[in-house]
Amino acid sequence: MLSPPSVLQAQFDITVASEIMAVLALTTSLEDMRERLAKMVVASSRSGEPITTEDLVSNLYSPS
Repeated sequence: MLSPPSVLQAQFDITVASEIMAVLALTTSLEDMRERLAKMVVASSRSGEPITTEDLVSNLYSPS
């Protein structure tokens, strides 16, 4: 008798890639593209808060 398949829980990077392609297709200017990309949620904090690309960039360039 075969055992039931185990469940694999994973998230795929294709979601972010698809969202980037949608942004590129819909933007009307460079500024519009920057604003749309900044709003993208790319991760969650340990407490479950969404982390956007804007959060990542601002943390890179802010002094610690």
